[in-house]
Amino acid sequence: MKKLVFITLTATIGLLLAGCASQSAAYAGPAANPGGMTLDRAIATAAVRIDERIAPGSKIALLNFSSPSDRFSLYVLDELSANLLDSRILTVVDRREVDLIRDEFDFQFSGEVGDDSIQAVGQMLGAQSIVTGSLTEIGGDYRIAIRVLNVQTAAIEVHFRSDINNDRRVQALLAGGRTAVATRPPQRPPAAQPVQAPAPAVQAPVQAQPIVQVVNPQPDPVPAAPVVVVQAPTPEPEPARLANGRRTFHPSPQAYQGARAVNAFVEYIIVRNEYMIISLSGRYTFWNAFRNSSRVHLQDLDRPDRSFIPLQSGEIRSGGVGQGQWFMFRDVIGTRFSLIYTGSTPRVVFEEIRIGAPD
Repeated sequence: MKKLVFITLTATIGLLLAGCASQSAAYAGPAANPGGMTLDRAIATAAVRIDERIAPGSKIALLNFSSPSDRFSLYVLDELSANLLDSRILTVVDRREVDLIRDEFDFQFSGEVGDDSIQAVGQMLGAQSIVTGSLTEIGGDYRIAIRVLNVQTAAIEVHFRSDINNDRRVQALLAGGRTAVATRPPQRPPAAQPVQAPAPAVQAPVQAQPIVQVVNPQPDPVPAAPVVVVQAPTPEPEPARLANGRRTFHPSPQAYQGARAVNAFVEYIIVRNEYMIISLSGRYTFWNAFRNSSRVHLQDLDRPDRSFIPLQSGEIRSGGVGQGQWFMFRDVIGTRFSLIYTGSTPRVVFEEIRIGAPD
């Protein structure tokens, strides 16, 4: 009897040890997150969550994904876009339109983008929602986060998070790293064309006219009363809408507070359809005050009765330090402006801004 009990206990212990060994083998290998998904599964799940939370037919744009690798970021955006297109529940903005805006705002697929910039880009694209995301590493484990922001209200509509397995695909995508931002080549002015002298005009020979003698001429008729024609003044034509593109200023229009020069400049202007974004740079002490966009207006210098109020504004930061401010205007027409801030005494007025052809 004792022998039978001993054999039974030995078999039970052996089974338990075998089970532990098999579980250890199951979690061995490069997959460091035992509770995570594959990257493709996480992206597909995020797409389903977005389809469920966003109103059908809404226009949505995939803007950027922050990660240590451009290759990883592009893969996530492409796969997420493909999943959303396959479901046909939402309208996805064409990637080419997003790329144009991304180039003008000078940010990468894998960089960080503030909420203010996200809203501005969304309005320029005509999208109701903007998708952004990020990859976070904690002790060798990876977590993917995808967020959907409402363009009008800045409310977060979807916030999906999931741990992902650090498998070969993830490792290969992260191995790419980031690429440098391509700089715009300097634009050279068109070469001057030689001016050609006009060809001399050829005069036709003067022909002699026959002399006609009038015999017994009739008296001149009584002249009729003059007819006075009153013409209405011709209205001045409205200037055409500005062409799309970026305008960089050299030298940059500077701000003045009264007679004192201020370290604030108009760096560049971006025009995209009916929207215009003015970017200011410099270390101006009133950047916080400039956040009150109701005190800022763009004055048309050719039509003093016409001015434009910002539709939206945001702060430009670099390394956690404020570097400037941007303002978005809508339906701006004209070519000569001054940006004015009335929230200080004396008010801050920028030098004349002349908007020519794009760079």
